[in-house]
Amino acid sequence: MSGNNVQFYDFNLSAGGSQWLPVSGAFYRIISSTGPVSIREDVGTTVGPISAGQGMRNREFGGLTVSDKSGAANKGTLIIAGSDFVDDRITGEVSTIDGGKARSIAGNAFVFNVGPNNAAGFAAAGLLWNPAGSGRRLVVKTSRMSSTQAQFIGMARKLATVGTIKPAGIAAKMTGAASVAVAYEVTNTATAVDSGYFHSANVGANGSDSVVFQEPVIVQPGEGVMWLGNVTTAGAMQASAEYFEEIV
Repeated sequence: MSGNNVQFYDFNLSAGGSQWLPVSGAFYRIISSTGPVSIREDVGTTVGPISAGQGMRNREFGGLTVSDKSGAANKGTLIIAGSDFVDDRITGEVSTIDGGKARSIAGNAFVFNVGPNNAAGFAAAGLLWNPAGSGRRLVVKTSRMSSTQAQFIGMARKLATVGTIKPAGIAAKMTGAASVAVAYEVTNTATAVDSGYFHSANVGANGSDSVVFQEPVIVQPGEGVMWLGNVTTAGAMQASAEYFEEIV
């Protein structure tokens, strides 16, 4: 397609599904979507995962296959045009789709929360664990920690499970399925973190500290993040986080 012919195509994908769009062009961009997708051109090039506001120009294709990469129902709209099309209006435009709301509705958003009461001689810890083979990555958006005692608490990478297993992450959608992730509480086992801290603070007695990550923490299968205190007198701490899941 050359010139300034512009077309809009809607897609409506099942979780992990694909849709063929029989249209030629030299430019495409996602106008809206409820989750990330990949786009395969009929000439063999695949781009993705990409989201609303992203696309390619200076291409030559005779059709596009749009595939879901969110793991949930995914619908949206593509703009497709010829080589002379100018798209300065869309470049950098913020999508009006509420991504957090869409993930909650799709059942991909979760809340992690543990409250270990440590025994004397051991520091308390909480672990958010992504099992090997889960097929999902965890995208951790927030961290919050509190304590009944004044102590240092840090959130860091952990490469092995430890402690007592607890219920999986709670779905933000009240009727949603459980997360692939697993929670652990550490109350009477010595442990340590496996990296520097993503979030840390000296928390006062009955105090708390929290952060919203500008760049989220990514937890791949076979990895975890752990919140670990440093006081070994008997007490309690709490750790919580908001996260969502994506297909690896």
